[in-house]
Amino acid sequence: MKKICLLLVCCFLFNCGNKTTVYVSGYEIYDYKVEATYWKNGEGIIIKNTVKSPSAESIFVSWENIYIALTDKDFKAKYWKNGEIINLPADNEYSLALSIFVVGADVYLTGIDGFNKPVYWKNNKKIVLPVCSECDGSSPEAIYVLGNDIYVAGSDGCKATYWKNAVPFHLTDGKYMHTANSIFVVGNDVHIVGSGEGKGEFDVVKYWKNNKEINITDGSKWAVGNSIFVSNDDVYIAGHEESKAKYWKNGKGIYLDEGTEAHSIFVLNNDVYIAGYYKSDSSYKFGSTEKSIAKYWKNGVAVNLTDGTRSAFAKSIFVVKGK
Repeated sequence: MKKICLLLVCCFLFNCGNKTTVYVSGYEIYDYKVEATYWKNGEGIIIKNTVKSPSAESIFVSWENIYIALTDKDFKAKYWKNGEIINLPADNEYSLALSIFVVGADVYLTGIDGFNKPVYWKNNKKIVLPVCSECDGSSPEAIYVLGNDIYVAGSDGCKATYWKNAVPFHLTDGKYMHTANSIFVVGNDVHIVGSGEGKGEFDVVKYWKNNKEINITDGSKWAVGNSIFVSNDDVYIAGHEESKAKYWKNGKGIYLDEGTEAHSIFVLNNDVYIAGYYKSDSSYKFGSTEKSIAKYWKNGVAVNLTDGTRSAFAKSIFVVKGK
């Protein structure tokens, strides 16, 4: 009996077993308005105190604290932490927070402050990212922090780009339009996924490791790469190809469901979690009968987060062990 009790105590303290908590963020369209939403193990929670038509673009969970980067139709960069809205400093009328990352007590976000002005914030202090003088339409998409290094992935004009500690590195030459959509750093290795025009007829998914480019798709089908995660030296990429959500493990593609898109990927204990949605062509039309359905997949098995009574979209996923 004592051994059993001791085992139970140890499991409680050290989180034995495979129990996980799945957090997904996105938005729902309800009664002619958009509501930022996150789901915890499938239970939807509307994010209050927002201004109007918000979307929960990016979610990060740290020590039971939930952080969400919000976009809002008031175009003021902000994030949500455990029910509190924190506005970010901006010099321009138009600003957005697009991605969030947390390390200990430090909160990092990236977004834009005015058109063509990519920035990141550390604990509400804004840092402007340099762009090339001849480029137009520069934008960040994702942020990642490792040690003292801050990485932001996005585009500098037509060039897929990442910034390391505010120093830009161009991944493409600008001949075709490309964007770096997601970044993951392991040690000295910088992994990036993006997409854009190629030599073929359709947009391609591209992967870069330490600036070396690899085409994941060949341009024979329209494809987008939205998210990247690295686990045990395996590289996972989520996106969609034509009308199907898809993920790639070390370059090998696995289709999910017809009519879906995949926007975020997370790997824990060799389990692959992907957030996305079934996309109805009429989903964005108020009063339409067919609705988009927010969902995530665990190892290819779909879990619906909404029932189709209203349109809903899942944009970001974060999984923690236990609870």
